[in-house]
Amino acid sequence: MTQTGEAPEQGARTDHAIKRLLCLLADPQSPAPPEACFAHVQPEALFEAIGHHGIGSIALPKLNETLRDDPRYHDLLEKHKEQQIGANALSLFLEAYADEMVVSMRQAKIAAVIVKGPVFSKALYARPSDRQFTDIDILAHSDAREKIAVLLAQMGFRQDVRPFWDKSESNMEQKWVHHENPGILIELHGNLVHYASLRRRISFGYEEYQTASGDHAHPAIAYFMTAVVHAAAGHKFHRLSLLVDVLQALRHLGERDLDRLADVTDALGMRLEVLLCLDLVASLFDEAAAQGALARLEPGRNYAWTRRLINGAAVLDTWRDTGHHSRIRRHALRWMQHIVPRG
Repeated sequence: MTQTGEAPEQGARTDHAIKRLLCLLADPQSPAPPEACFAHVQPEALFEAIGHHGIGSIALPKLNETLRDDPRYHDLLEKHKEQQIGANALSLFLEAYADEMVVSMRQAKIAAVIVKGPVFSKALYARPSDRQFTDIDILAHSDAREKIAVLLAQMGFRQDVRPFWDKSESNMEQKWVHHENPGILIELHGNLVHYASLRRRISFGYEEYQTASGDHAHPAIAYFMTAVVHAAAGHKFHRLSLLVDVLQALRHLGERDLDRLADVTDALGMRLEVLLCLDLVASLFDEAAAQGALARLEPGRNYAWTRRLINGAAVLDTWRDTGHHSRIRRHALRWMQHIVPRG
């Protein structure tokens, strides 16, 4: 028997049904799945998978629309509604700090930008609450980090340094927490590629962000490349929400952006990561824009063998990774990222 009391074959059946549902629930532009899609789904397992993949803010309204009259889901929906209210409140609270930081950095002429959370939620999502966040990420030029540290201290933050095995310097990532509320976190990045060994092959710091943005003429490319780096060079595709950011950023690329994307991708040496993310978005979300972008990029080095390491199942299977197949594939990808040609 499984932990939920199901027979093994029944548990495998409900897991498969849940994984088929996740992409429909995760896509902000996809309608709510019909009730029939939930026929072979175990409710607690469904919410566990949604939580693992970080897609609750998008999935919950869809579940409420389809399942609000299903007694099996009533208590779970109510519980997660309360959790989402708390998460939304934290995002709004952090957004206020982010706005203050933007003003302060601009006035001080500091070479830094806020990335991911509050930027993605407003720029990439029609409903900002679909993209919740639990911290603020600042990507700074190496010469700007001390100036930002002064600003953070003035705002009531202190750097959180582990007493042993602290990796702030090697990862080029400092964590700053508020004196009065340690749950308020700001991460100061010198580079979004935290692994030092991988950073010798690909880098995405403030200068690379500016390259992607074309000195602010193409902000959508900067958002797209940030999402790609976060998913492929930061977290090894360990949850679906990373690719939702890629999907949403891709949808915001205009024709001028797409015409420039190949040049940016090759200038940053990230053709492999971009192609891989486009593969996954195309297969998981059936996104036509991904196929179009692939057609523009695939002439030239296409890393076909390496891209076969990671498919949609490897991403979805990070939840209940029986046999560790997903983990093995994703770690093999990291090894390949270290050795593949980048020219």
